[in-house]
Amino acid sequence: MIVGGVAVAVLTGGCLGLPSGETQSDSQTAKPWQPPSPTGTPAQTLLAEALQRSQQVAFRFTVEGDLPGDDGTIKATGAFDPTAKLFESTIQISSQKDPVHRIVVGTDSYLQQTGGKWVHLDLKRVKPDALVYFDMTDATGLVKFTTRVESAEGTAATGYKGRFDAGGASPEFLPVGAPSLWVIGGAAPFTATVDGKGWVTTITVELTDKDRTVKLTTTMSGHGEPLQIKAPAKKSVVEADDLYYR
Repeated sequence: MIVGGVAVAVLTGGCLGLPSGETQSDSQTAKPWQPPSPTGTPAQTLLAEALQRSQQVAFRFTVEGDLPGDDGTIKATGAFDPTAKLFESTIQISSQKDPVHRIVVGTDSYLQQTGGKWVHLDLKRVKPDALVYFDMTDATGLVKFTTRVESAEGTAATGYKGRFDAGGASPEFLPVGAPSLWVIGGAAPFTATVDGKGWVTTITVELTDKDRTVKLTTTMSGHGEPLQIKAPAKKSVVEADDLYYR
């Protein structure tokens, strides 16, 4: 699918995810928040500071928006703890009957589709270039997004707008959160908001062609709060076929 000269492919198998379970995670603590840098500091620097700070702690997220072509709309919820290495998400695409669920605990990934058994993958055995690979160092793509911001300007006390590099030679997480989109070439606009405590609370990205604008908004909340995530019960889990490890 081409959006504004940007080829976009929605990866729904290896890069979509979910929730469930309960186990106290170790909450990580970011550096104490400091008031915004002195007046005159470029908006791009202020936004980078907030993005980098928000990468360091657990948070919950929701995603809502459009998908390219005839794929309809998406609604997703999830949570990620980069220190305890916990992740969960539930993703519903309007053109599909059932949501996709994912839980990741350390290097164990569990994927559930069509309400059936959970499929377990040992991420230590999955090659980084495989479609089923899941990068727990940047499970929501917030790190990638941060490094790809090309320009930013303030729109209010805690609001920003700018452009980011939406391209990549490998699958990139766009938007932040879900789903995983493969975008080739082109810069795209975004807006972001930061709350009074210095946490990034929303990121909206847009990819536009002559017929349609694909707009997705990720909302982040609960920064630094412990997450309750655990693996599914063993009786509901089956092992992935060995072909996924080749």
